Amino acid sequence: MKAFTVSFYGIMLLVVLVLIAFFYFGAAAMLLFKESDPYHFGSVGSTLSSMFQILTYDNLDSVMRINMLGCNEVGSYQDGLLPKYEEMCSPDAKGMGWISPVYFVCFSIFCSFIIMSCLVGLIISSMEKLMEIKNAEAEVWQDVDEVARAYEVNEHSIHFMLQLF
Repeated sequence: MKAFTVSFYGIMLLVVLVLIAFFYFGAAAMLLFKESDPYHFGSVGSTLSSMFQILTYDNLDSVMRINMLGCNEVGSYQDGLLPKYEEMCSPDAKGMGWISPVYFVCFSIFCSFIIMSCLVGLIISSMEKLMEIKNAEAEVWQDVDEVARAYEVNEHSIHFMLQLF
């Protein structure tokens, strides 16, 4: 429990960083891919859902393929898997070409590697801080033992004073 309270502030900052990254990458995705893929990037909710899906690498290849070629060129969604997708896709929708893989690779690198590195660093720094606290407590207890031996105070009296103060 102590480890969680020590690292809580850092975890909250990391969550805010992830939310800001999702907001910026999501806004860019809506601007870039709304015409070529209205199913995944047509609204804020579907965009954030798709961004989380891409973050977990679930269907990353098909989402990237749709945005590279356009929703008219991709046949898997027109075979009846998603009937509303045909209605959402405009007949003149064109893919974004090479912009799509560059965008998704940048998003994947940022979210997977940079944010995970920050999380690992946060955990390591929290553990170091806990070790410092533990070492400081051990030094205090050594000082208490030295004083107790010097003044011949028994252990029962020390525990009584701890409860009192």
